[in-house]
Amino acid sequence: MPKHLPGAPLKHIRFKPGSTVEVENKYGKIHVVPWSKDSVKFDIEYQLTAGSRDKLEKLKSSINFDYTVTAFYVGVKTVFGYNSKSIFSGLIDMAEYLLESDNISVNYKVYVPANVTLGLNQKFGDIYIDDFSGTLNIDLSNGDIKANSLTGKTNIKIASGGGVIYNLENGSADISYSNFTVRNGGKVNFVSRSSKLIFEDVQYLKGDSRRDKITVEKLNQMYGESYFSDLTVEELSNEFDYNLKYGNLNIEKLQKGFNFINISSEYTDIQMLYDRQAAFEIDVTHSPDVYLQIPNHLANLQQKTVGEAGTGLITYGTVGGSNPSSKIKISALKKCNIEINYR
Repeated sequence: MPKHLPGAPLKHIRFKPGSTVEVENKYGKIHVVPWSKDSVKFDIEYQLTAGSRDKLEKLKSSINFDYTVTAFYVGVKTVFGYNSKSIFSGLIDMAEYLLESDNISVNYKVYVPANVTLGLNQKFGDIYIDDFSGTLNIDLSNGDIKANSLTGKTNIKIASGGGVIYNLENGSADISYSNFTVRNGGKVNFVSRSSKLIFEDVQYLKGDSRRDKITVEKLNQMYGESYFSDLTVEELSNEFDYNLKYGNLNIEKLQKGFNFINISSEYTDIQMLYDRQAAFEIDVTHSPDVYLQIPNHLANLQQKTVGEAGTGLITYGTVGGSNPSSKIKISALKKCNIEINYR
């Protein structure tokens, strides 16, 4: 019958204003709890399970917590390895144990002022954060993050995991093979690979996407590039400047009074629906192979050939009014479908 062994190391450390706090952990969770004291408290609980008492004690002796404390820095790291052996040998023993039972959990509850610089490095576990106003650096793999309101400068890296951020005021996200959601955002930059991203209501997005599925529900401005990605914008109010290759772009509602849409497409289909009351200039540079659909009864359009051999086309003019202040510019020199219509 498996044997269980709990542990509960606790450490309370004072530090000076402007300090940095870092936590590095594996096989558990990190829960950040903001408080008003000028100190950090680490409440660490671990639960171990093994097939025998001897193996349990051996495993317990292999887990240590390495603290580093200076005037402006406090760090703690979960360390696996045996004091009587080399680090390499200890890691081998730990790997063998995990393959047999996978019953180890090291959980941190970190009490920290909300305005410090906080770094979290977590593998094979989750992260939970309440409201936090300081600088936040997160490196997460094989786990999920859930955070409430992050109003300071935030850097998030997620690999093979997931995340939900309810409010992200000023953030950068590096997402790979993961699901990531931002409910409300101010300024968000992202680099993503083979992931599913959802932005529900964001003022500013800048992206570098590869092989992703991205949904933006409500958006003011967006810039960037994508490659083999599907991008859906449900509602766009101001500006969009994007370079897309081998994917799909769907703008479901382009609000009246938008500013400027600039799209470069290579083998990327574009579907765009604008507000029936909108008026805008349009300028589409495209190859003859491009299928272009614009509502002729609401548009005043002309077309001319361009290029040395006259193989390119420019379709240009106005849609919806005689003195528009908005503009759509599209460059599509490779075969694709472009459908622009009103809703």
